[in-house]
Amino acid sequence: MSLENKRIVYGDGSGNIVIPKETGLAHRLLEVFIDPAALIKRDYMDIQVGTVGITRIPLKTRHLNLINSAIQGGDGFGVMGLIRQLYGNDVYVEADEDEDISIMIRAEDGTGRNIAPYSIAVYEIIPTGIDKTLLMRSKCEDHIIVPRMWVKAVRDVVSTVKDEVLPLNQVNQMQGLPEVKDGYVVPTAIEYGFKALVLDSDPLESVAEITFDATTFHMKDMTFEFFDPVGMRGIDLQVEEDATATRPTNIASIDLIGKKYLSLEDYILKGGHELTVNARIKTVTDAAGKGSEQVDAILFSLMHVIG
Repeated sequence: MSLENKRIVYGDGSGNIVIPKETGLAHRLLEVFIDPAALIKRDYMDIQVGTVGITRIPLKTRHLNLINSAIQGGDGFGVMGLIRQLYGNDVYVEADEDEDISIMIRAEDGTGRNIAPYSIAVYEIIPTGIDKTLLMRSKCEDHIIVPRMWVKAVRDVVSTVKDEVLPLNQVNQMQGLPEVKDGYVVPTAIEYGFKALVLDSDPLESVAEITFDATTFHMKDMTFEFFDPVGMRGIDLQVEEDATATRPTNIASIDLIGKKYLSLEDYILKGGHELTVNARIKTVTDAAGKGSEQVDAILFSLMHVIG
């Protein structure tokens, strides 16, 4: 396709970017750019083709961005570029002449985020008669699943150490898609291909005298622990805001500008298997006080319908 077939459309004050249907023309979504400064932690993006929900993608955690501004993504790589890098160069959201492409930017509570001055979707005109059964089209049985799982540890203690393992059993997912979280058992006719993992920790209401001393993330397929199957130590998360913190940097961070993320190398979670996802959170405190920390895990995976 040449430049004359490229188009852009801007977002509005209610968090919507719409590529409208056109008789005789089909549309292919190339990229979505939003200035991360216009978003807050745990905002997400829903993509819908016609009346069919395609996927929900988390956009921001406490310290990490999963979307670029148009300036940052000037080389064409943004969240949709990440999807293609993970799932294949031919994976696009496409809509035929009878379908809109609706992109909805929402806060954690579901309300629309004002993105009017900060957002652009880039798309191109393609011939009608697209194959709607391909991945990310409206009649595909398979889905790209990007659940954000989380747990919140609340502390109200005096002169003690608290060390506990908490399940990431809360999830934010599009209606109609499976809520993959701790304890999820894969149906027999389904399998998941794991692609990438993003982790972050967020000291929410911490006050003086409370320190979240150690936080580790654990994910298992039955008894197999990802990344540390021998020691079962898990993945360290650095939670202090202090730049002098000495614990290892979180290896499951993401950098779209640098095109870096933690690959899960197409690991297959098979039907009948149970997924375990938890965080071990250790607290040191020297005086009375209250505080809390939230651990977020974002799992890029392909839900494949077998048969």
